[in-house]
Amino acid sequence: DITRDDSGGEVAYNMSEYAAQSVEVYSNLTGVTKFKHVATPFLPDGSFPPADDEVSGEVAPHACALVMKQLWLARLARPDLIKAINILSSRIQKWSRNDDKRLYRLVCYLNSSKDYSLKGKIGDPPENLELSLFVDADFAGDRDDTRSTSGNFLVLTGPNTYFPLTWSSAKQSSTSRSTTESEVISLALGLFSESIPASVLWNLILGREIKTKAFEDNQATITVVKKGYSKKLRHITRTHKVNLGSIKEVCVGGDTELLYIDTKKQAADIFTKALAPNLWESALDMLGIQRPPLPPPPEEEPPTQN
Repeated sequence: DITRDDSGGEVAYNMSEYAAQSVEVYSNLTGVTKFKHVATPFLPDGSFPPADDEVSGEVAPHACALVMKQLWLARLARPDLIKAINILSSRIQKWSRNDDKRLYRLVCYLNSSKDYSLKGKIGDPPENLELSLFVDADFAGDRDDTRSTSGNFLVLTGPNTYFPLTWSSAKQSSTSRSTTESEVISLALGLFSESIPASVLWNLILGREIKTKAFEDNQATITVVKKGYSKKLRHITRTHKVNLGSIKEVCVGGDTELLYIDTKKQAADIFTKALAPNLWESALDMLGIQRPPLPPPPEEEPPTQN
């Protein structure tokens, strides 16, 4: 469902019915009918005994159908699901008992949050709009391999505008040797796969060159990008060399401005790692995820007088 508020320029995408159907499909295929109320789609560290990685999971025959159904929801209107679903999608061919646990936790979260919606607001004239790209990377954070994860979040912004456009969470195709290297790869992905193609479209829509601000929370990455490739970096691979050169051309003298942002305000952080529960609410706010208000606490009955 799409809810519009034309007076405030707000749009909310609510797919609660589809979310409920996803939970129902899982229940029908697995026989599980009880779901815990959970705050995030991730189990805490220590929940996955190594021995269970070697045992085939009971949900293995249905894993592909279940994960792909939820992936469609995550891509369209629930960016908070995308990281957990990407972890599971990489496990389809080697599904284990630990993956059964991951999927059950994800379905519990989906059941707990089925009334969440993605909200966007446009409250500015076209001449005040620009693109904001949030870029982050988790350096070798996956326990199963050495590759880092890239996260990108592209938003149409203005003084009174915050409208989510695209988001991604992707395992990098090569192993980075430092946090800075992994951040450079993520920045290249965000620029050349997300913001630059989007800017071509928005240039046509607005009839002018739209500006882009790319937000990075690693100071060393910003320094390296602005300096570009040099002989001191000749040890890096050809792919990383090309990334550095091309990013500099875009961010120095181009229509994209590379800026530092505090990690607490990095909207792409949620796409790179399993965030802790105490960070989850603020991450949802940065995505534009709207939650229904909590019911008021029950009124206490006055004590009876003898």
